[in-house]
Amino acid sequence: MPISGRRSSRSAPNFPYPVKIWVNGHEWAKRQAARAGIAFTELSNGFASASDPDALQVICDRLQPGTIAVFFARWMARLALPLTAADRAAGFWWELTMRQVEISRTIVFAAPRHTRAFFEALVADNLDIGRPERTEIIFKRSPQGKKAGGTFKTAIDRHATAVTVLIFYKHSRIKQYMKDGRALRIETVVNDAYDFGCGRLLHNLGDLQARARDCNRRLLHAERAGQGCVLANPVFERIAHPSLAMDGRKAPAMRFYAEVRKDAGSFRVASSARLAAAADPGGAV
Repeated sequence: MPISGRRSSRSAPNFPYPVKIWVNGHEWAKRQAARAGIAFTELSNGFASASDPDALQVICDRLQPGTIAVFFARWMARLALPLTAADRAAGFWWELTMRQVEISRTIVFAAPRHTRAFFEALVADNLDIGRPERTEIIFKRSPQGKKAGGTFKTAIDRHATAVTVLIFYKHSRIKQYMKDGRALRIETVVNDAYDFGCGRLLHNLGDLQARARDCNRRLLHAERAGQGCVLANPVFERIAHPSLAMDGRKAPAMRFYAEVRKDAGSFRVASSARLAAAADPGGAV
């Protein structure tokens, strides 16, 4: 496989001779990491682990407009083109714009067996993440200070056993799904750079990447704020894993369902009420 990884290009013979290229950043980074001697474990279209994560991140950050422009120029020099050198000298040549850009963040779980249960609970508790008041938190305001506008909605897409959460914003969207049963993937798909206040020309890629990564981060923060009352509670941590009772009997773990979380919350409230009553004998239980 070439050092650029999987890629493709397509050109049309009709005026104005449009050309489309596709570059897979993950595959490009894998080739660069292998050349640098960095050992890694692959995910399908991603990384599960690496011997030097910091160096791998530096490699990923090197995929910039110049890298893509060099790739484009190399292939344009090999293909039969309708424009000649004289056309180029006269100023008639192609200029790269961003038709679709996907910027992702992958969180790999230390215990993959808990990944599906966690993700199912995350989906159930965030069905309203696409509402305008929540979407505006994720996508922020436009650079002109206006509130985020357009169509806001959430969709749950099921493919056989896989579930994908889709959060739509204008022409773009955020996808959240399980990756290979062991990781959580958050992926901002930009179909129009104008949705994020960026220009469409390739030299705006760095700015667009930064804004899309901020969306991935804010989505996680919004979900963490909603889940913190449950996921961070020691009571849930105890019932979600097998335990040993004081009399020596084994207590099995409870499945991560909404009913279990409700029962755990009721148990915690009831326990708190009894403790408060014990501290104040005059209080009502």
